[in-house]
Amino acid sequence: MRLHKSMMMLTLALLLLSCSAFAAQSLTLQPGPVETEAFFTQGQEPTFFPKQGTIGLLCIADCNTFAIADLKQVTLLDQENKPLPLTIESSTIFKEFDEISELTFCCIVPAESVSEDSRFVLQWGEDIEGENATIEKIILNPQARNRYRRLRLATDDAAAASSAGSLGTIMVIADKNADFYFLWYLLPIACILVLLLIGKARSHKRISPVRT
Repeated sequence: MRLHKSMMMLTLALLLLSCSAFAAQSLTLQPGPVETEAFFTQGQEPTFFPKQGTIGLLCIADCNTFAIADLKQVTLLDQENKPLPLTIESSTIFKEFDEISELTFCCIVPAESVSEDSRFVLQWGEDIEGENATIEKIILNPQARNRYRRLRLATDDAAAASSAGSLGTIMVIADKNADFYFLWYLLPIACILVLLLIGKARSHKRISPVRT
């Protein structure tokens, strides 16, 4: 009976761990100024130019927990929780262990929806179906600097800031997905534990009490 309960608890724990590994993740972002270096185009023609009355949002997704298998598995939600179509810069896509762990994207939103208090939510995971396209290079228009904003981790999202690391900064680590892949090592350990428990139960049954 105790063995049966232990196996049930172990199975439940593995299911919870699996769900947490593949569930959609999110970060809250806020718009801010674009760094001056982003407008050094070296004479190249702009490929991303918001029209009058709109704002172009730029974001570098490279936090510790960011990992997707397909470009459609990432999206950006506006303040009404509606997904925005993203344009992903293909030259910035970086893969580790057959998963995309870093990319840069942009999108266009109405100018009135962007302010210092605006918040956008970056979501990614297997259950995300984003309407995304790709472009080789995102080149800004230096003549319209006031129409661009850079998305960074929201200052009031303290929990995300402490767990996910910074967003939009260069990070040099051995494995950005270390906190994700370690879950797979729990499976063989759990199997060994179950086999040991079964073996112990069987050996206990075979031992008969000594009679005097």
